[in-house]
Amino acid sequence: MRFLALSLAACTSLAVLPSFAQNTMQNTMQDTIENTIPSVPIPVDAATVDFSGIWNYTTDNHTVSGVCRSAGAPMVGTLSLTLEDGAVAMEMLSGAVCDPASMCSYTGEINGGNVVVTNTDIVDDENGAVTNTTTLFFSSGENGRGNAVSRYVHPEGYECLWNYNVTLTRPKFVPD
Repeated sequence: MRFLALSLAACTSLAVLPSFAQNTMQNTMQDTIENTIPSVPIPVDAATVDFSGIWNYTTDNHTVSGVCRSAGAPMVGTLSLTLEDGAVAMEMLSGAVCDPASMCSYTGEINGGNVVVTNTDIVDDENGAVTNTTTLFFSSGENGRGNAVSRYVHPEGYECLWNYNVTLTRPKFVPD
């Protein structure tokens, strides 16, 4: 009888071992996924999001190509987005250097489910022209991401191209 009880105990503990090992492995894999692979919000059609209003923004991952050397510095500030009769306007309110001032005002539309806004102007005394394009993807009425491209073309033919990422969040309302 004692032998039967010991055999039964040994078999029961062996049967639990694979389940315990499997749960431990699943937890370890889940921890690895959560800690190494960043989650990316799935964009929704901008036409279904109330994106009009004030947003906080940050930029990162600045790159440059062409004859220019500086990729630019990350920016932190606020911007305004409006949608009226299908037209989108974006105004950089703080955090960006806009010279001339027209470089802070963008116009565009919802295109392919994203907000796409642009501006263009002569920016220096050598008649160099800049065109900026920003594409914004919204995951909700509180969060968005995007990318921006700026292209400078000098009258003598050389050019520079800057790229960077944009992150948008709605400012938290703090009552007076």
